[in-house]
Amino acid sequence: MFKDARALDRQRTATSFDRALSGYTKTAESWFDGTVGSVDRRLAQCDRLLHTTRATVARMTISDSSRYLIAGEKLSDDRRVLEGLREGLLTGAKDWTGGTYYE
Repeated sequence: MFKDARALDRQRTATSFDRALSGYTKTAESWFDGTVGSVDRRLAQCDRLLHTTRATVARMTISDSSRYLIAGEKLSDDRRVLEGLREGLLTGAKDWTGGTYYE
């Protein structure tokens, strides 16, 4: 009849995060329209998901937060790539050589 508040929190957080991450991954091949604005929007989505992962990991046990740690690592990688793409668009890709971005 009654559920533990922590269990309800884990369930709500997981459902909300799964929905947001699913939307992010579904648009992985279609979000870019060639503009810096599209990169900025994708970065904002990525940042929101990263914020959720960090906040969730901070309040949950290690065993409950492992999936968020894994997702956070992948999102951090995405963010680095997006930052590089944004920089390339803003600078005319002057630092790109042979299709690879060098910092």
